[in-house]
Amino acid sequence: MGTLKTHFCIDLSVKNPEVMEYSPEVIREDLEYFGFKDPMELNDYDHKIFKTEKAAESWLTKYKGILKALDNNKICLTKDVPTILYKRRYIVQTLMGEKLQTYRDSDRVHKMMSKVTIGGMFNLNDQTFFLTVVLKAVEKIDKKTYKYVFDLPGKKSKKS
Repeated sequence: MGTLKTHFCIDLSVKNPEVMEYSPEVIREDLEYFGFKDPMELNDYDHKIFKTEKAAESWLTKYKGILKALDNNKICLTKDVPTILYKRRYIVQTLMGEKLQTYRDSDRVHKMMSKVTIGGMFNLNDQTFFLTVVLKAVEKIDKKTYKYVFDLPGKKSKKS
């Protein structure tokens, strides 16, 4: 594993996320627990990992700015489309261009989403904010689970 350096972490599952120091000792324990070799593999949509405090602070400033500016009049194009329940932190990360997919294993969600064609719109909502997105792809992962890939309206989609 080599010599680990201090990293920085933001826990987005808490009400007021902040940049925290992620010590080499704790990183080592987490790497061992999750079976990873690189601290950056611990990065996910709930816990952001950064190599520098400056990078973490910059990301958090952008995240908090988008969170504070959420406005249905700007992010919801229509409520007359299917809607998937989504955590607010994921809505913000979608607006940041980071989280552009969701996995669902609900028959109800799959039935509702089967009416949305590729290029069609649907909403992600947290019961307060509705974010309209465009469906790019649907992938069957297993017997019950589907991956829905989407983008923000007006974005030129990149070739996968």
